[in-house]
Amino acid sequence: MPQTLLESGRKLYDARAWADAFAAFERAGRDSALPAADLERYAFSAYLIGREELCIDLLGRAFRGFLAENDGAATARMAFWLASMHGVRRDAARAEAWGRRLAGIVDDEGLETERALVALGLSSFALWSRDPADTRRALELSREAIAIARPAKDTDTEVFSRLNAGLALLRLGSTSEGLAQFDEAMATVTSGEVRTPLVNGIAYCSVISASLQASDVARAREWTTAATDWCAQYPDLVPFRGLCLVHRSVVKMLDGDWQGALDEAMTAGKRLLPGERAEFLPAYVEVMAAAGDSDAARSPPSARLCAQPAKVPSPSRGSARHPSRGTTSGCRTSKRGPAPHSAPATPPSATTTRLPSKSKPPALRSNGSAPPRTSRRSPGQAPSSSGPLTAREVDVVRLVARGLTNRAVAEELMLSEKTVARHLANIYAKLGIASRAAATAYAYDHGLVERP
Repeated sequence: MPQTLLESGRKLYDARAWADAFAAFERAGRDSALPAADLERYAFSAYLIGREELCIDLLGRAFRGFLAENDGAATARMAFWLASMHGVRRDAARAEAWGRRLAGIVDDEGLETERALVALGLSSFALWSRDPADTRRALELSREAIAIARPAKDTDTEVFSRLNAGLALLRLGSTSEGLAQFDEAMATVTSGEVRTPLVNGIAYCSVISASLQASDVARAREWTTAATDWCAQYPDLVPFRGLCLVHRSVVKMLDGDWQGALDEAMTAGKRLLPGERAEFLPAYVEVMAAAGDSDAARSPPSARLCAQPAKVPSPSRGSARHPSRGTTSGCRTSKRGPAPHSAPATPPSATTTRLPSKSKPPALRSNGSAPPRTSRRSPGQAPSSSGPLTAREVDVVRLVARGLTNRAVAEELMLSEKTVARHLANIYAKLGIASRAAATAYAYDHGLVERP
């Protein structure tokens, strides 16, 4: 009976019927110990139906199983996924421990192909720094990982490494080359070549975020549609479904479809997993603020989960940080990055915020009030500290810093809401930021408005 269930579970997993595969593996495991390879399938089935905690436990069991079987390559792969899972959950200590275990296994076993996993982890770590030298190092390591993974047909590692390379190139100003790396990664994903289903969802989210960072809304719209279609193919899928809605809401916001953006954001707030809410909650706030729903922006439905997604390390241990925007938990700040090998880096989410270090952005003050306009500069006059912004963009930033919605900004400047959205997209691209909160911080830091 257990053998029949195992065979059924394997076939269902290959057919991407993850809920049924999970049930088959669960039943088979009640009567006898599962082989390590089936524990791996069981683990990923668990993750894909929203059982994240169980997934991590099963990956640990698979790691021990492969270790007992003296399968060094498979053991290293499990160590990589455990480091990645803990990194995504912002558990830096465990992520670092598993990353070091990965490196040790690769060295001790004299593995060659799995050196790509180590290079990938190190490139991810380097991307958490804003130092251009670290970004260049990340690019070198990503290319090293690709050079190892591609001839070995390790498509999972190659895809992740191309995502890292694309992010590094975008950050270094090579936009066309960076987007080409994302396109090549997505060619592998959409052709069905990746080994682990998890990679698909991560890649879709990454390419959409990169497109938004590059202010390529058409590209973001195209990949958001593709990601939505991919999610729709698999009714059992729980992760990524909410993220697709978040991306759709951001694209609709940039298109000026405020009601559509509002509807998508409201639905996303209900569907995001706890670990996803921590990173994408700022998108909800962004859309609500832009659409004029200040009450929803101040009290998003998933805000209470901010501290729940993971065991967030204390500041003394270092909080997990987004490669380009600082802390993504929305609850803590830290000057330290994550552990090496923690998780494949993904492009900066277009929804990740960087809050001012000393205060909340004016639009989100606890009493709901926006600060008075205190700048003594006349509208249209760009101060020397405005950086690359045009005079009109400075006007927009000043009004956003006062907490005005896009509609209110449009009325103040006698523009259309769509024009204001375009100005904001240009501002985000020029400043390397991704939200109203970050624009507000920029305005205060550069003297475009005076602090209250």
